Amino acid sequence: MIIETFEKIAIELKNKGALETRDGEITYGELNDKANALGYGIIKSYPSNDVSEDEQTVGLLLDNGVDQVMGILGVLKAGKIYVPLDPSYPKERLLKIMGNAGIKLMVCNAATLSLGEELTEILGKEYNHGGTGIISLEREIESRDNIGENLRRWDGSSENRPAYILYTSGSTGEPKGVRQTCGNVYFYAKSYIDWLGIKPEDRMTYLTAFSHDGAVVDIFSGILSGAVLCPLNIKGEWGMEEIARWMIDMKITIYHSVATVFHYLLESIRRGMEFPMLKYIVIGGEKFRSADMKPAKTLFRDTKLVHLYGQTESSVNTMGFLGEGEGKEFERITLGDPIEGVQLLVLNEEGEEVNALEVGEIFVVCGHIARGYWKNSEATKKAFLNDEELGLVYRTGDLGRLGVDGRIEFVGRKDHQLKIRGFRVEAEEIEEILGLHEKVKEGVVKGVEDKRGEIHLSANIVPKDGMEASGGTLGINELKAYLGKYLPDYMIPSYFTFLTEIPRTVSGKPDRNGLQEPDQIGESIYIAPRNEIEEKLERMWSEILDIPKDKIGIEGNFFNLGGHSLKAITLIAQIRKEFNVDISLVNIFNKPFIRAISELILRGEKTQYIELEKVEKRDFYPLSFNQQRIFVLHQLNPGSPAYNMPQRFSLDGVIDVQGVER
Repeated sequence: MIIETFEKIAIELKNKGALETRDGEITYGELNDKANALGYGIIKSYPSNDVSEDEQTVGLLLDNGVDQVMGILGVLKAGKIYVPLDPSYPKERLLKIMGNAGIKLMVCNAATLSLGEELTEILGKEYNHGGTGIISLEREIESRDNIGENLRRWDGSSENRPAYILYTSGSTGEPKGVRQTCGNVYFYAKSYIDWLGIKPEDRMTYLTAFSHDGAVVDIFSGILSGAVLCPLNIKGEWGMEEIARWMIDMKITIYHSVATVFHYLLESIRRGMEFPMLKYIVIGGEKFRSADMKPAKTLFRDTKLVHLYGQTESSVNTMGFLGEGEGKEFERITLGDPIEGVQLLVLNEEGEEVNALEVGEIFVVCGHIARGYWKNSEATKKAFLNDEELGLVYRTGDLGRLGVDGRIEFVGRKDHQLKIRGFRVEAEEIEEILGLHEKVKEGVVKGVEDKRGEIHLSANIVPKDGMEASGGTLGINELKAYLGKYLPDYMIPSYFTFLTEIPRTVSGKPDRNGLQEPDQIGESIYIAPRNEIEEKLERMWSEILDIPKDKIGIEGNFFNLGGHSLKAITLIAQIRKEFNVDISLVNIFNKPFIRAISELILRGEKTQYIELEKVEKRDFYPLSFNQQRIFVLHQLNPGSPAYNMPQRFSLDGVIDVQGVER
């Protein structure tokens, strides 16, 4: 299925680009060769044990980019199950995932090797795991001379072979793993390809976090259609305006992201920007904001806006075009139409289909839903059903209103699950970890919506007896630092409210609707700006964070005041526009205070922002320093394809080989 189709494309489109980044391009033939090499390394290095092949997992500790795609293909070619491990996650969370998945081998690259070594050491000492091996992606690829041989570890179809385990937030306080098969991945990727008519000439964004099911859609629909996949780490050094310009320069034809990222992209687009190659904008992962419809249709006049609905358990259920009608059609955003092979039912508490305009729970009927949760039979029984008439059914927990036209409008959740920037968040998982804090008696988490429509987490804390809240022995900064040891940044609440007790329903459960609106977002003492730069920065923060200026001050922590990585990217863009200075995202994370950022601006530590000028296209281009280095390595080992450099060029800095001009 996946590997068979990819290998066929790799033969047909051997010399065509498969992935392209700011640093260069890799062809389908090269990608296949490197994946084969990595697959052989995985087979050789995988420890022999009694675990069946259907349970042999390989962790991929890799940042967004080409290495991730190479890693996925290498693991699947080796007949193993890949498990994404996001290097930005706290170590404790990575260790929980590794332990639960039973990872015996981990693939790292140069950027993540030291973290991988640290994780495996801790896992062996403190988690009684029995040891995890590490292999270097670069070393395995460069050391093998049999790269051209396609690797196949199974006979017949791979349809029912497990492909991956993606971990989401779990209501029991632990991450929950969703296992998916190769056949199911192929089904959803093919449905996406067919719906959008993706062809080899298309160029697709890959912006989604590796551990998110949106990445599955991007990666496999790209490499199984012969298109060019363009990875970009949106948590990197660039602001949203640069990402918009990158889309233009890369001639992107299909853009895909969660609704929140698209919202910030809309805000960053400047007058005069044109996207002539862009055919589709696909939004999924969370509810699309109706307020974004008009600016989206204005800025992208010749582009179709597509809404995608699915879960980690069933990647793509429905797709639909937004804003195709006039008047009220712009106001009504539905889930769209089910893809072929999928049926959505909206059922009431009695299990009966609701009437038009009524609300019920959404059930997915499809033969390609996940095979359950990894080593969690109790959760599997609750969510996955096998109906005698319908077949496989997944209970989503989403609430939908059935329209007169048969389309469904998403209206919320039946439980306490939330979507934060496209990531699934179970409030109970955060509450469980809060409850383990030595100074916390009880914590209840809910979602609150700001005026822009963005959902934020709000924690309501009851300190233990004798603990003075906020500014005393238990404070917001302490709680955020504590949660940051166990949870990724999108699961850390933006708002904290300290209470003497949690309101209860008549049954004794926490009354989330009865909780007061958050009134505390930080705990630093207000210190007024001392100069014009700090005044301007305070005004920027107030607008971006949607809070009064008197809640900020020059010692206020951007992230403790409700900021996150996407808002930090917006801040960087505004600083550049106002002060003509580049402040990196790393600076914001390391020194998230107005005082510190003001000092960086005054000292001009970062290079001044300079508008780049386009140069005329030439037949010959000078070699970069890195290309010169690779040239020398290639000469030392001329028989090896590892460095993949043209055969005719010289160190005077000029390339004179056909096929390298762009």
